[in-house]
Amino acid sequence: MSRTEFLRLERDRILKQLSQGPENKAKLLTSLMDIDAEMEQIRQPQKSFAKS
Repeated sequence: MSRTEFLRLERDRILKQLSQGPENKAKLLTSLMDIDAEMEQIRQPQKSFAKS
């Protein structure tokens, strides 16, 4: 499983938890932001190669 696939699965899991209730909402939102930031970093090098 690639890092991107793992991050997508983890993101889906967090979104499910957020929709189920307000417990640990701040922690889950922080995790979600971290995942999104990491996914963006993974995409950045791919964009630079596409421009070349």
